Amino acid sequence: MAIKVYLAGPFTAVADSAAGVIDADSPWRRILEATERALGDKGWGVFLPHRDVSRWGLRDAAPEEIATECLEAVLASDCVIAVLGESFGTHVEVGTAIGRSIPTIIIDAAGEAGSFFGKAVMASSLVTCIRLDSLQELPAIVASERFDHAVRSAGVHSDGLRDVG
Repeated sequence: MAIKVYLAGPFTAVADSAAGVIDADSPWRRILEATERALGDKGWGVFLPHRDVSRWGLRDAAPEEIATECLEAVLASDCVIAVLGESFGTHVEVGTAIGRSIPTIIIDAAGEAGSFFGKAVMASSLVTCIRLDSLQELPAIVASERFDHAVRSAGVHSDGLRDVG
């Protein structure tokens, strides 16, 4: 059974326009898509809310509809991988995962904005943290033993099952 991963990260703060759209040539979108491909190469199923719920900002939906779909997807996941940034939505997704004992891996990239709460969570034993010099490294890290070690440390198994308690 494939591992189902929820790939979380900022949306509104990185949108390329006032309309809230993440353009196809956006560096952030390219990182997310490359990371999704790298996870797919491992045989993982990836839920990417930026695409799967918001359609890169092109979907016209009420905020509560978007939030509900995102949180339902978190709850259906075997693992959450998140770039926290200062994103309120990503913080809620990570908090939901932690509250439901869903293994969570936080990507902490140098030079990226962060929050007081996010720093505290990353320093805790509630999540596994991978530190990068740059977000551009993320797709390559996913293909590495370093990532595999973090996944095992977080409690995710290759069969999609997870450690509980």
